[in-house]
Amino acid sequence: MKNLFLLFTAVCMILLNSLPCLAETVSVSYNIINAGGEDYKGTYNYNDVILRRDINKINNFIWTGKEYILFDRYPKYIFYKSNDMIEWKELNEPNDLKTIIPLGKTPFKINFWGGKYIVFNSLHEGGAESISAINRGYEVPINPLWILDDNFNIIKEIDFGEPITAVGYINGKYYLQTQDYTNYKTDGNPINTIYTSDDALTWVEDDTLTDVPLWNGNQYALMFSGSLTDGDSPYTYSIEAVADNSMGNRTSIAYEEDTMNCFEQIDDLYISYKKYHSFGEYDESFKVSLDGVYWLDVLYPEWLKHNDLREESSLDHVIESVCNLINTENKILFQTSYRLFEYDKNELREVWHNVFGNTQTYVKFDGTLLGFETAPVIEDDRTLVPMRFLFEQMGADVEWDQATRTATATMNGTTVAFSIDDTTAEVNGAAATMDVPARLINDKTMVPLRFLSENMGYTVTWDEATRTAIVE
Repeated sequence: MKNLFLLFTAVCMILLNSLPCLAETVSVSYNIINAGGEDYKGTYNYNDVILRRDINKINNFIWTGKEYILFDRYPKYIFYKSNDMIEWKELNEPNDLKTIIPLGKTPFKINFWGGKYIVFNSLHEGGAESISAINRGYEVPINPLWILDDNFNIIKEIDFGEPITAVGYINGKYYLQTQDYTNYKTDGNPINTIYTSDDALTWVEDDTLTDVPLWNGNQYALMFSGSLTDGDSPYTYSIEAVADNSMGNRTSIAYEEDTMNCFEQIDDLYISYKKYHSFGEYDESFKVSLDGVYWLDVLYPEWLKHNDLREESSLDHVIESVCNLINTENKILFQTSYRLFEYDKNELREVWHNVFGNTQTYVKFDGTLLGFETAPVIEDDRTLVPMRFLFEQMGADVEWDQATRTATATMNGTTVAFSIDDTTAEVNGAAATMDVPARLINDKTMVPLRFLSENMGYTVTWDEATRTAIVE
């Protein structure tokens, strides 16, 4: 295994407040894992464990949440498990994994939830395979859900009649989504059905959900909606609301910058990224969050947009695109067509807290939670929030004068102007004193929330339990 440790140290990019702003972006150290062989196929050696396969078959390596499972094809079809990726033990016979996961049939997911192994074929998670099959006149293959005991023997096999596209587990409850693509060409979108279960054995439909939620054990679970933008694109997700861990008390959420279309929950981390770059395009970063509200952009390695593995190629388009995300106990691995690169989970947590703090302040406007690019800050017991996005939610017009560093908002005949680091504001041309001045943080104009809102005709209350400022 060839490990190249590259350490980046740095920080953010910026656009003026008068322009749309980029989310705060950081560089985080990563480790590159190269595949061997002249055609970049061969041995993938990780912690002295050799997976003898093409790099594109790394899906055969799974972290269940309890242990690692490896199903190998050479010299014979064998399943192994390990707690540390160093000592591996062949699974005892008989076990039903060989029946569930036929030779060469990938990808599958195996999760140990609630004392049971939950196994399903994840081929249709993005919708692309289902769409491709229908466009070619084929039937979409339907695979069941398997529930296994701790010896990997089947307790129950359940056929839901449609392709399974997502399975989740939140606070003792199981969630599952199927999608019917039969009429997607005429109706524009697949038909989603959500099922829930308390034991993974008996399932009932839940018509209050449109997609399987994600919960990382922290304050908020994420509620999704999805759609097909056209007949050639995969099914894409967007976060519509957040909820508590019982899926009650749901609150709609609006983001200053759209999150990406593929979401994963890795322990307490939310990860958002795009699978596969479009031809000639390059995604510079993926997103990380610990609460689903505030997202941090983390830069991909620069070499993703270079031809360093194909020096003989004269093409200048991206040849490495991220196609998969693999969870391990301490690392997150991204897979391209040629290699893997990994990030340490603890380091991702640390950089997120460095940007957004150890405690977060939230703002709810007219019942909608606001996902700012730069989180609100507290100064002398006053909450300062990014001005532009809040005003956009209010329907106000915002102007920025770079020469005087003054932000002006106008709505319903009221004009409020703030100058950076000045406690004197102007309301309809008259001077007004604030407890704390407006600040410029990450090139965002941060203004006192209460002063701003009340001068625009709103009231502000504070919920200490959730550290949320409520504007109504």
